[in-house]
Amino acid sequence: MLGGGILAVGLGWILLDTEGAQDGLLALVVPSTFCTLWAVTSIRAHRLGVRGYRVGYAAVAVVSVLSILFGLLPFSATMGAVTLLGAGFLILGWRERSQPVWITAIVGIVVGSATSGQPVRQILGVTVNPVSSLISVLVTAGFAVIVLAVGAWMFLAESREMKNRDR
Repeated sequence: MLGGGILAVGLGWILLDTEGAQDGLLALVVPSTFCTLWAVTSIRAHRLGVRGYRVGYAAVAVVSVLSILFGLLPFSATMGAVTLLGAGFLILGWRERSQPVWITAIVGIVVGSATSGQPVRQILGVTVNPVSSLISVLVTAGFAVIVLAVGAWMFLAESREMKNRDR
C-alpha cells in the first residue's frame, strides 16, 4: 500500500499542472491509502480467522481522514504526501514489529522530505524548476517501484509461511 500511495503521488505530479491542485489532491492520497489499507487488512484478517489483531490500522485511517479537517492539506503541501505516508507506515511497521515495513517507511520519509518537503528543499538550497521537478518525479516513481517490489516479495514470503504452517 505504501508503494501504491507513493506511485499515486508520482502520477499526480505528472498529471496535474498547477501546484495548488497538486497539493490539495495529493493530500487526499494519504487518507485514501490508509483507509484502503485498513479495509484490506480487515478483510484478510477475517478470511484468515484472526481476531483481536490490534496494530492500529483503523486508528491511522481515522486520524488521516480527520486530519483533513484539521490541517492535513497545508501540512501535506509543506512536508509532502510521501513524507506523511512514510510517517504513518513507520507507526504501523513499528507496531507490527515488521522491520522491512518500518525501514521502508523511514526511507520514504527521507525521500518524501527531499523531493517535496519545502523546509528540506530550503535547507538544501533546491529551487523549484522544471529540472528539479522532473528529478523529484523520477525519484518518487523509482522509489514507488522499489517499494512495490519489496511489498510483493514480503507478501509471497508471508504466503509461503502460512502454507507451511497449515501442513
